[in-house]
Amino acid sequence: MQTRSTHVFRGRWSLIGAHRWMLQGVLLVPMSLQTADLARAQEPAPAAKCPPAARIDSAKDTYGTTIVTDPYRWLEDQNNPETRAWIDAEQKCTESALSKLPGRAELTKRITDLLHNDSFEAPVERGGRYFFRKRLAGQDLSLLCVRRGLNAAEEILIDPLPWSSDHTASVTFENVSRDGRFVFYGRRDGGQDEITPRVLDVEAKTTLPDAFPKAHYFGLEPTPDNKGVYYSRVTPDGPRAFYDLMGSDGTNDKLIYGNTLGREKILTLQLSEDGTYLVYLVSTVPDRKKRRFMFRT
Repeated sequence: MQTRSTHVFRGRWSLIGAHRWMLQGVLLVPMSLQTADLARAQEPAPAAKCPPAARIDSAKDTYGTTIVTDPYRWLEDQNNPETRAWIDAEQKCTESALSKLPGRAELTKRITDLLHNDSFEAPVERGGRYFFRKRLAGQDLSLLCVRRGLNAAEEILIDPLPWSSDHTASVTFENVSRDGRFVFYGRRDGGQDEITPRVLDVEAKTTLPDAFPKAHYFGLEPTPDNKGVYYSRVTPDGPRAFYDLMGSDGTNDKLIYGNTLGREKILTLQLSEDGTYLVYLVSTVPDRKKRRFMFRT
């Protein structure tokens, strides 16, 4: 027999059970959210895009009536953090693709063995001395060297290895004075086209205070009497030829040719052996048309 008190008792227990379920639900919701957050935190980060996207810039150049877009000019700035980040991402992308190729380790070893030897450039003879660049086996960079006679011992004139910890700064060999006393060399950073030319006194093995601006050069020609240097370099307006007085700081170098040449031109120069004539070679970049000019110095 069910009495009224029995119904009341059962109703109370039903109500208590409902509250318990509600309380468990309230407690389980935060726990579920925490579990979901933990699961998301443990998920691997999305893979970087490979190859990495490069920002498209709006840089343009005008050559006569032709407009040439240069959307990736910003990548030429090697010191820009954005450039460095893109290069690092590109390197990681390349490594991830090439590392999966079979036989890569064997190929790397074989190429390393073939490159592990001394290499020389053709020497330039001036005043009985022989100037050349040499890269020793196991070294990243070439050294600028001299022999003070055909069978003389080699001497290192410029060692670029201490210039940068990652060996990205290298030495270029630009020219030698007629008597072999002065060597014109350049410092190139990070594989840039631009170099910073300097002059080395071979006898004293010291770099002179003569200064040349950092630029893209197409020739440095010292005069036979070592009193001056003719050189051609790229300026924001186009290539120009200058005359530098040895011993000066380069700020007052005389412009001698090219003030009408545009940026589409390349200007190279060469001095005759006796220093009488200076020859200019003007090239047009798109079609490589050439014109030669000769001037008496």
